[in-house]
Amino acid sequence: MCSDRIHSYDQNRVSSPKKNSIRIRRERRIKRRLARFLVILSILIPIAISFGAIRSYADPSASDTTETKYYKSIVIMPGDTLQEIAELNLSQEFNSAEEYMEEVRQINHLDFDYHIHTGEYLLIPYYR
Repeated sequence: MCSDRIHSYDQNRVSSPKKNSIRIRRERRIKRRLARFLVILSILIPIAISFGAIRSYADPSASDTTETKYYKSIVIMPGDTLQEIAELNLSQEFNSAEEYMEEVRQINHLDFDYHIHTGEYLLIPYYR
């Protein structure tokens, strides 16, 4: 009985160095994988940043044709109609006076009848 205990104790002592070597190999493998991952990451991040920088350049030809939309406030004078205001301020960005009037109506929260009153202020769009 005593020899059985000694035998099992010896097996534990023998297997312990095996466990240590397996653990050490596993730790080395994990460190190598981590090192590989960090190297790949350090290569991919600058590449991704450079592609993003290349794509972010604006097309210079597009900026020549587009204009910026601005808004100004006008006072409605006696006899003014929204149709007249639209025809005076119409630019090539709008297809028609009706399209311009619809935008003015939406900006100023007007009713669908486009009814305006003398002395009121209207916000109207224009391009520059």
